[in-house]
Amino acid sequence: MTPVKKRWTIIALLAALACGGYFAAVKLTPKYLGPDRISEIITQSFKDKLNRRVSFTGVSYAHNQLVVDNLEVKDRADFGGGDFFKARKLVCEIAYTDLRGRKLAIRELRLEQPEIYLRRKTSGGWNFADLPETFSKPTKLPLEWSIGSYSVMGGKIQIEDEAGQDFLSLSTCTASFAMSTLPKPEMNVGIRGSLGGFYKGDSVASDMRLDTDVAMENGKPDDISATFALKSLVWQNIILGALDGKVSVKNATAKPADRSFDVSLSLKDFMLDKIKERAAAGGWEKGLVDGVGMYAKVRGVAVPDMASFYFDEGSFAISQSSMTWTLDSFTLHGKNANLDIKSKLDAAQSVTDSSFSINIGDVKFDFAAQGPMSGPQYKPQMSSTVQDGLNRLFSLIEKSLANYYS
Repeated sequence: MTPVKKRWTIIALLAALACGGYFAAVKLTPKYLGPDRISEIITQSFKDKLNRRVSFTGVSYAHNQLVVDNLEVKDRADFGGGDFFKARKLVCEIAYTDLRGRKLAIRELRLEQPEIYLRRKTSGGWNFADLPETFSKPTKLPLEWSIGSYSVMGGKIQIEDEAGQDFLSLSTCTASFAMSTLPKPEMNVGIRGSLGGFYKGDSVASDMRLDTDVAMENGKPDDISATFALKSLVWQNIILGALDGKVSVKNATAKPADRSFDVSLSLKDFMLDKIKERAAAGGWEKGLVDGVGMYAKVRGVAVPDMASFYFDEGSFAISQSSMTWTLDSFTLHGKNANLDIKSKLDAAQSVTDSSFSINIGDVKFDFAAQGPMSGPQYKPQMSSTVQDGLNRLFSLIEKSLANYYS
C-alpha cells in the first residue's frame, strides 16, 4: 500500500470511529434513557459500523455533551483479537436539538488520546480492509443530523507490517478533521506528530506535519491542496534537517487535458552518509561510486571522495497543465556536489527542452536537448568535457574488447 493510500485510509478510519459516536448520540437524544440502555445503544452503534467487539468503562450526558470513557475496540479474530482502537474519551458536543422537527446539530466530535493499530499479515491482508464495506452500509437514524467538525487530541497511530517486517508509529499525534457544505462541500484535515519505527530493515525517526484541503464535486475530490513537512528525519544513510512541500490539483475529476497539478519541495541540511560502506553491499550506492570513479579515471581527473555528500539546500518543482509537463527545478547544492536539472515536455506536440548538470569534485557532466523527441531534428548537446570523456570511455571499452578477443 502506497503512503498516500495509507494516509487516506487512516483519515477514513478516524472518521469511521468518530461517526460511531454521533450515531450513538443521535439515537440517545430523543429520549432520556437509563445507563444500561445508553450503554447498549452505544455498543450496538459501534459494533454495527466497525463489526468488532466494543467496550467502555462509563458514559454520561450533561450540559449538551455526550462523553464515553475509555472506549476500546478489539481487532478481528483472524488478527489475534488484540487492540484495534482505544480512546481515553470520546466527546460529542451537541449544538441544538429539535425533537419535533427530528433534527440534531452536532458542534464537534472529539477523540482524546486515541490509539489506532493497523496490521498487515504475511499473506498481505490488512486488518482494516473490511471497514469500507461495513461503513458504507446504511444506518437508520431517528433524526436528521449535521456535524461541524472532528478533532483528535494527543493520539497515536501504529502500523505493523508482518509481510515486510516493518513497524511505524506516529505518536504524540494531534489531528483535526472538519467538513463544510456551503458554498461548496469542503474537507480539511490536519495531522501533526512524531514518526518512529522500522522501515525496510532500518530504524526511521522524524517529526511530521500534514494539512490538506479538499473541495468536493458530485461527491468526489475535485480541487485538492496539501502542505507537509518533515524535520530531523533519520533513515538508513539519509539525514535530513527539514523538508517542506506543497501539492495542489485542479479539476481532479476532469479529463487529463483539463486537469492540472503543481508539486514543490524544498529541503535543507540534506546528507547522504556512509556511501562507500553501503556500496560494498550493492544497490544505487555501488552504481554511483563505480560510475563516477570510472568516468574520473577516463577524464584523467582525481577520483572524488564519496564517503558522504552534504547539501546545504535543494528544491524540486514540477507542474502539468494542458498535456505540458514542466520540471522547473530539481537541484541539490552542496560543498562537494551540485546537481541541476530542468525540463519541459509538451506531450501533445512531442517536443522537449531539457538540461542536466552534475558536479562531483572535479567530475563534471553537462547535457542539453531541444526540439522534437525523435527524428533528424532532435539534437542533444553536451559540453566539450563530457563529449571528450565519453569518447575516451568508448575508446577504452573498444580496446578492452579487442584485447579480450585477441
